[in-house]
Amino acid sequence: MNCQRLVFANQKGGVGKTTSALNIACALASHASQRVLLIDADPQASATMLVLDAAVRDKITDEARVLRSALLDRRPIADVVTRGADASLPFDMVASSLRLTDVERHREVGMEYLLAEMLESVDDSYHWIIIDPPPNIGVLTSMALTAANYVVVPVRTEAADIQSLDLIDDTIRAVRKRINQDLRLLGYLPTQVDRRKTVDRVMLSAIEERRFDGQRHDLLRLTPIPSSAIYGRASAGRAIASAAYPTAATVQPYRDLANKLIALNAPSADAWTGDANND
Repeated sequence: MNCQRLVFANQKGGVGKTTSALNIACALASHASQRVLLIDADPQASATMLVLDAAVRDKITDEARVLRSALLDRRPIADVVTRGADASLPFDMVASSLRLTDVERHREVGMEYLLAEMLESVDDSYHWIIIDPPPNIGVLTSMALTAANYVVVPVRTEAADIQSLDLIDDTIRAVRKRINQDLRLLGYLPTQVDRRKTVDRVMLSAIEERRFDGQRHDLLRLTPIPSSAIYGRASAGRAIASAAYPTAATVQPYRDLANKLIALNAPSADAWTGDANND
């Protein structure tokens, strides 16, 4: 099985990072041929709390079937996977917990490689491993970028958010140079976009024209995610929008991205250009 690892990363909170990770994992898993594992690498555990009810969270925490146990106690990653069983969890998952903050305080040589090394044992079981790190540039985010083949940067169409992209760009560049030369930036994913607003259209244009290292050859053109109440409604009902509202136009960009990712991971991917050719 040709497994690829994708991380959604941004040091800013509130940009739709976890929402994007969950909806892409769900959209990929909706294809019968795709086996997907979601790694919740954020101590806030937002993804975990959304898709697992309190009883399940308490059980796996009591049994130490969480990411912290794999990273610090060296428990095999396969032993901490919660298996997807129904529409509420259509993919496999490694859950997070507040005690994952222990990782940020732990220091040892080569710490950045821990997650990558552990995932090697389950690569043959999945087509995609999606990683949702915390909204900061710390050890867990470094681990996620070190483990990944691809990174997508969710960003809101606000001036401050776009200006802050320089920091995540610098981090990706540093990881590529010093640790993980295989890491590829797929692109910036505009989220919470309201095209009726002039400022959103202006900021969206700025995102679309952005270059990474002066080029766009590494980037897919990612369809903006429109602002929509269905994401809030799905979250309130402890559901993922792509699963709860599969035919909604506002979740279609995630399905489009999932299709591009599947094509990218196909055996003929070397020749693939799709509808996201570089300008």
